[in-house]
Amino acid sequence: MTATTSKVTWVSGLRFIGGTGSGHGVIMDGSQSDDPDGSLGPSPMEMLLLGRGIG
Repeated sequence: MTATTSKVTWVSGLRFIGGTGSGHGVIMDGSQSDDPDGSLGPSPMEMLLLGRGIG
């Protein structure tokens, strides 16, 4: 079994960039914005729920 790696880097405010050992990345935005244009990506909690297959 091989180890899986990941890295999350804080950008500013509640914005983060996550990266995987396989070279994939995602922008996460935890800011509470009602404006869809104000959010750059899913929140970290949404990413966790996606990974678990919930919701």
